[in-house]
Amino acid sequence: MNTRTLLLMLLAFLGFMIYVEWQSDYANPAPRPVEPLPDRTAPGERQRLADLPELPQFDDQPSDAGQTPIDADPTPQVRSSRRIEVETDLLVAFIDPQGGSLVELRLKQFPVNADQPDQPFVLLSEDLPNFHIAQSGLVDSDQRAPNHTSLYSFERDFYQLADNQDQIAVPLRWTDQQGLEVVQTWIFGRDDYVIEHRFEIRNEGEQPWQGSRYLRLQRTATGMSSGMSFTNPEQISFDGAAVYSEEDKFEKLKFKDFDSERYQNTITGGWAGMVQHYFLSAWIPPEGAAHRFTTRLIDQQTPNRYAVTA
Repeated sequence: MNTRTLLLMLLAFLGFMIYVEWQSDYANPAPRPVEPLPDRTAPGERQRLADLPELPQFDDQPSDAGQTPIDADPTPQVRSSRRIEVETDLLVAFIDPQGGSLVELRLKQFPVNADQPDQPFVLLSEDLPNFHIAQSGLVDSDQRAPNHTSLYSFERDFYQLADNQDQIAVPLRWTDQQGLEVVQTWIFGRDDYVIEHRFEIRNEGEQPWQGSRYLRLQRTATGMSSGMSFTNPEQISFDGAAVYSEEDKFEKLKFKDFDSERYQNTITGGWAGMVQHYFLSAWIPPEGAAHRFTTRLIDQQTPNRYAVTA
């Protein structure tokens, strides 16, 4: 086989791969019916989940009292003015006291590119067009507990991992007039990209309280998956959400399907995340607990915002 024949075969193969990728991104196949996902939840856990209230939609305006359901989620430009900065050997993080959300995360060991070695890659950001934040909250039938819109108090606005420390705990506190106190804590460790998150609930009032925690990643699409480039792999890399379970393993969820094919499943020992070229952000609930995982298109204005919730 001479060189010319080999080059022609390579060009033909490359053309076929481009066609397959184009079909995947731009073809319009007939929509398939959406089948309900199997319920793999144990009977006792199924009853516990059935007793919990559904997660409402929220207003992201700051709130001192618990939840304020409305018809639509907020625009990401609405935010509180103060930030809590946390720096470790690997990360620089910013926490918004409104909701206790993690709104920015810089990876100190990963530069934006080779030409900017001192500028860390920003995985999470509250700025458009690359809006991408981690939110959490509590939900109960009385809409009493704090959600991702509620204002928390905090002790100081800067934490730095000292040479003799292995971790930093950043507590935020919320209380109501009925004696319910919630302490939301972010824990950052040395030489670790995993950030631990906790809720501690103390009820000093006479009225019993029962509710559930939810964990949510919200982001816009980066727009990097459109088009074709031989020099920029981000142009053809997957950009969307993902869910992992022991039964189905790693499932990619395209943003374009969030409105028409909403994902819903109850998973024990799984996680939900957002995927982009080279990087993954994810909420990983406790291994032995069952969580209801869902996706939602939050805002149909430009740019669209998408959420995956556990």
